[in-house]
Amino acid sequence: MGNEGKKIGIMVKMFKTLGVILLLLSSCAYYNTFYNAEQYFKEAVESYNKQQDKSKVDFKLRKQFNAAIEKSNKVLLKYPDSKWSDDALFIIAVSNYYKGNYQTAKNKFDEFLLKYPSSPLRTELEIWLGRNYWKMGKENQAIFQWKKTAKKAKKPELRSEIYFALAELFMKKHEIDSSLVYYEKIANLKGIDRAAEAQFRIAEIYLEKSDIDNAIVCLKKVSRLSPSVFLKGQIEVLLTKIYRESGRYDEAIDLINKKLNEESNKDIWAELELQLALIYKEQEDFKTAEARFVLITEKYPKTPISAEAYYHLAMLNMIEFHDYQKAKDFFDKVKSEDNSSKFVFESQQKSLEIKRYFSIKDKLTPLMKQTSEIKAFLLEKEVVEEDTTDASGTAEELKKSVENEMAASKKSIDTVGVFKKYYQKLYELSELHYFNFQLLDSSVACLETIAHSQLYNPFIEKSLYALYFIYKRENNEELSNFYLDVLDKEFPSSTYLSFIRGDDTKLTSEENEARELYLTAEKYFENSPDSAIIILEQLNNKYPDILLGEKAAFCISWLYHNKLYDLDNTMHGYEKFIENYPESEFLTVVKKKYNELKSVLSEEEAKKDTVNISEQSDTLNVSAEIDTLIVQEEPVKPKKVESDTTNIEQKIKEFEELRKKVHPDSLLLGEPKKRNIEK
Repeated sequence: MGNEGKKIGIMVKMFKTLGVILLLLSSCAYYNTFYNAEQYFKEAVESYNKQQDKSKVDFKLRKQFNAAIEKSNKVLLKYPDSKWSDDALFIIAVSNYYKGNYQTAKNKFDEFLLKYPSSPLRTELEIWLGRNYWKMGKENQAIFQWKKTAKKAKKPELRSEIYFALAELFMKKHEIDSSLVYYEKIANLKGIDRAAEAQFRIAEIYLEKSDIDNAIVCLKKVSRLSPSVFLKGQIEVLLTKIYRESGRYDEAIDLINKKLNEESNKDIWAELELQLALIYKEQEDFKTAEARFVLITEKYPKTPISAEAYYHLAMLNMIEFHDYQKAKDFFDKVKSEDNSSKFVFESQQKSLEIKRYFSIKDKLTPLMKQTSEIKAFLLEKEVVEEDTTDASGTAEELKKSVENEMAASKKSIDTVGVFKKYYQKLYELSELHYFNFQLLDSSVACLETIAHSQLYNPFIEKSLYALYFIYKRENNEELSNFYLDVLDKEFPSSTYLSFIRGDDTKLTSEENEARELYLTAEKYFENSPDSAIIILEQLNNKYPDILLGEKAAFCISWLYHNKLYDLDNTMHGYEKFIENYPESEFLTVVKKKYNELKSVLSEEEAKKDTVNISEQSDTLNVSAEIDTLIVQEEPVKPKKVESDTTNIEQKIKEFEELRKKVHPDSLLLGEPKKRNIEK
């Protein structure tokens, strides 16, 4: 019995040891699972931070975040009571945020707060929740969340993160003073790594407010807060910018030349040379500025600085040199230099504006020829009618008269449409000259031509209002009042007059409502694409035949493509656009993207509903893809004015007399020229 007792004791000890080993193995197993999840998450975040364009999450990066989510889910499913379960849910929530799945992320944030109210990760998670609200377009909720979290955040570093988030949000909302308050809160926190950066941002804000003295004072404070090497360089750049924007060009040039001769400042040479080129531009030494910008593109290719230099080159050629083809070429290079440049959006818009300018000029050429032929025909018709009024006319002459009448009747039908297109294109050209190319005189020349042309012209009222509006905007009260008087005399019941005088009668039209819908949707493009799509679908369903209806149709597909990564709806949207808008100016772009998706995506990739295919296709910013044809400052389209086609002879005489008072039509097809406008 003694030996048996010893054996039993040994077996008990073995079982106990085995239990401990199994427990340890189990602990190691779920720790290893969490460790893998954590590693995938860290690698994904590191990759995200390295990429220049933070608005996109490519397929490889999504795969990393998906792996982190998958491993974290295993921790929650197999080991729900482990001490790493809150960490796992944190990774799932934040990974979905990075992927752009904001509603899913919101659900996971809420689940975390419900399950782990006392987790040490709670404060950090609430900061992410605020960011998620912001991305969802719920700015007020984000602000409320961050302010509430800041009150209970004990660690200064976490409070600084909250204040930075609030400051950036207010900057996006253009509430500069509110942003300034939170940057100052960070700068006043002791022992905070980002204090120097916050103080630097304060200096930038004062510069934006044109408070040069305070900008310089704040910039000096940065050096006392242990700035990083990078930030030290930016201090020098900002100082040159302060000198430039305050008109202290000599000081700016001296500082730039000094820093360009120091090898230690090599990292900021490109930015300094850009400031030097901008100084020459502001001094109106445009040729020297152009040469400097060209030099930057050659010395620092494929950088944010070269992208900005191309933008300024394009603007010089468009506004100062009026070389629109060259300007368009430079605008098109901005994106290829730096896809994430802040100038990409405007450059693509400007490029399309110039493309539209060339298109309008091409369409005006045949229209002008047709209108001239019609005028000549109508004059000939009047002569024929005078010749055939003699009662003793022969049968052959009467027959000829009838044939002429029939031909004139047929010609009249075409005439209305031709003249309408002519005036419409001329009006569009005036918009481009004034709003896009800053050519007041050329714009006025187009509008005066319309206003003085009585023949088959439904655009007189609109052109008179545009002339009033332009001179009002230019603070020329004499000319704005003159055109207002003409509008009142010629069109006393005009809805434009009601709009100008602020009467109860307000301008209403489908274009006005469509514009309001589109502008509302546009606010949600970045942070809440689902909401934007709902509004755009409403716009397209209600107004499918106008320009903004067409634009809405394209935007829907673009959002599915670039924001929601919904392949099925993207392809369906492009197919629908191709079917419904076969004559669209943007059909080529749509077909290109559609064909790229079909050819690039494999069968396996096509099955994944949310694959991001932005890497394979050269996507354009949605607002820059579409040429905005409606001038937002202009009120809505008025009712058409019926042309009085009686007494043709008198109208033609009036037409010819008034035409002599303005530019000849041939001017409109050449490059815009300066002219003096007389009342």
